[in-house]
Amino acid sequence: MQKGEIWRVDLTGPPSGSGREQAGSRPAIIVSENPGVSSPTIIVIPLTSKIQAKRFSPSIEIMPNSTNGLKEPSVALVFQMTALDQNRFTKRWGVLDQGTLSDIENAIRKFLGL
Repeated sequence: MQKGEIWRVDLTGPPSGSGREQAGSRPAIIVSENPGVSSPTIIVIPLTSKIQAKRFSPSIEIMPNSTNGLKEPSVALVFQMTALDQNRFTKRWGVLDQGTLSDIENAIRKFLGL
């Protein structure tokens, strides 16, 4: 696993079934610098194919291409960044291009006030 890769992950929903967290099986971008090396968890940003989610800040639209494995335009939900155990990663889809990864990193810095 590497930073910038897109994997299908299992996001278990909130215990009560309520709340605004992303849930279910979905693609997510690995944003940890050394995933799985320095920590047993990996930081990811979930994706959604619901383009109207761009209204939530920060988020980044990602178009499908031959390297990222996406089948349709998707939105990276930076504000939903979360840590997952490695056993929640089910399948590698592809990898982001450097420009999109830079956009994601900038959005993370802005979101966290860094």
